This record gives sequence, C-alpha cells and structure tokens, in this order.
Amino acid sequence: MEEAYNPFISIVIPFFNRENTLSYCIDSILNQHYDNWELLLIDDGSTDNSANLCKEYSKKDGRIKYLYQENQGAGPARNRGIKEAKGDWITFVDSDDAILPEHLNQLQKYGKSKDLVMVSRCKAKYKDGYIQKISKSNDLKNICLEGNKQIVEYLYGDEFNPYQHANFACWDKFFRMSIIREHSIRYPLDVPTGQDQIFVVNYFKYTESFFFSKVGTYVPTPMGDEGIEHLACKLRMPEEFLYCQKKNYEALMELSTITKSESVRKYAVNYILDKPFTRIIIPYTKWRNRLQYGKGKILKFIRKDFLPIIQEHKNELDYVKNELYRSNLKLILSGKESNVYDFWFWHRLKKDIKFAIRRRLK
Repeated sequence: MEEAYNPFISIVIPFFNRENTLSYCIDSILNQHYDNWELLLIDDGSTDNSANLCKEYSKKDGRIKYLYQENQGAGPARNRGIKEAKGDWITFVDSDDAILPEHLNQLQKYGKSKDLVMVSRCKAKYKDGYIQKISKSNDLKNICLEGNKQIVEYLYGDEFNPYQHANFACWDKFFRMSIIREHSIRYPLDVPTGQDQIFVVNYFKYTESFFFSKVGTYVPTPMGDEGIEHLACKLRMPEEFLYCQKKNYEALMELSTITKSESVRKYAVNYILDKPFTRIIIPYTKWRNRLQYGKGKILKFIRKDFLPIIQEHKNELDYVKNELYRSNLKLILSGKESNVYDFWFWHRLKKDIKFAIRRRLK
C-alpha cells in the first residue's frame, strides 16, 4: 500500500487592520482536517486590534506565528511570508476570506508529483460562527496535465476560460517552495496592485506538472463586501494604475513568448485594453470622484497615455471580450473620447441615484 503523502504546508495571511474578519479566517484554518501546517500571520503595520487578536491565537496554537512589519503593502507582506516559510508547499489566504475544512486535504490528495495544485472557489456565508457552504453545481472537471506549454495553454484557453476563473490570484493555489526558492520568485515591490498576478505568471513559467480540482474549498469574502476596502479596488491616480497594468501586461507577454502561447497573448491584450476602463475610466466618471480627478484630466489621460496603447493594438480589438468596451475603444480611436466619458458618467449617475432611492425607501 502506498504511503500517505503528508507534506508540511506553510499558510500565509497578510493583513492590515482586519480585526473584523481575521477571527473567522484563522478559525477556518484551525478547522482543517489536515493538521501538518504552519500559519504565518504577517501584520503589515495594523493600527487596530488585529495584532492583539493574532497574538492570542499564537499563544493557543504553536503552529501559528505572528510577524510584524511597517506598512508596505500586500506584496511585501507575502514576500515576508515566503522568507519565513518552512513548508514543502506554500499557499496564501486573504484576511477577509476563508477555507473549507477539506481545503488542505486537496494538496495531500493531489500534490505528491505535481508542481502546482489549484482548487475551485466556492460561495459560502459566515453565520452563527460557522462557514456555511452554498451548494452550487458547476460544469468543471478535475484536470491533470504534464508539460509546461500544455498547462499554460489549458489555463488560458477556452476550455478553462481565464476570464471567468482566477488565474491571476495567488490564494486558490498551492506552490512548491523548492521552485520558488530555485527561481527566486517574489511579489514585485514596485507594483501596489496586481502584484499577485505577476507572481503567479512567473511561477507558471516553471510549472511542468499540474492538477486542478473541481471541488470548491476556497471561499472569497464570506461576510460579503460590506465595509471591506480591497486593495485592488482602492481609487488610485490613473498613472499609477496604468503603470501596474503595464507591468502585468509585460509579465503576461513574457509568458506568451516563452511558451509560444497565443492564448496567453490574447489574454494579455484583453488585459491591457480592458483594465484601463474598469479600474481607471469608469471609476473616475463617478460623481463623487470627479472632484478628485475631473473630466478634463481624464480626457487628457486617455489621449496621452491610453490612446497609444489602443493604437498599438488596433488590429487586435477583437481580443477584447466585452463588446461594449470594444465599441468604446473604437470611439476613442476616432477621436470621440469625450462621448465615451459622458456615456459612463450618466450611466453611473443613474445607477447611483437608483441605489440611493432604494436605500432611502428601506
């Protein structure tokens, strides 16, 4: 009978001021059926009661380690976790997320001869002190692949659909520490948002064996988004956001070149044309954000910084998955960026008014 595979797993949770979510996040790890792990709680300069909460957990369970650093961001905090990790494998959990009790068992079951194990996400609610899974069937299937190009083509191909699944995320994956150490893979220090995708893409370069489990055991934000400000959703200056998006695009294009993957290239082009809409133009058309960065400045940004990108990819606009965004790109190419701004301004204003009325009626 084959001996059971029992790897030591390092779990890293970076956090900043998460006293309202850390308890259920840590409890979900303590409730794991698999117990050969260490938990590294990386405090990125919290000023609330998060530190005391984590110290109490570390006193109760020797597998839990609390580490503090001055506020630097999620990427540097995860890098601290990598530096301190003693595990054969490492996985990351966001401080407002949770994992179901069989989450670590998936690595034990599928990881022995693999470089990367990825699991499906699932919906659940935090209620009465417990994480309660919301049953939902999916049409996914378990996938076991060998060979770097085959793995990358699958992850970015139509069958898996990277536009619906979290290829970019570090938190639904298990990574071999030997690969991370050998190739010095880290989160970039100069990319405040989107650094997780760059880390994952750099890891994909060295992935020769892969397992995807259709069983959903990772739970994003079981308390919902109320009152939780995600780093990626924080409003930033357009130039800063675009810099991060360009860095992600470069990492994706490098992976495409290495693997000769057209699927990755299409995904990269969609990324660099889609994200300026969803993270820059649309948020800054909201009424409350106009005071910070008005129409004139956004139009100047579009002409100076975004238009050259669109022109570079004008023959690849069909790679943009969102049909409305595609039509907006064509309008910008024809010099009608003001029309694009006005469309989103009135669209968002109507939504905000409807939301305010519903909230008032309640």
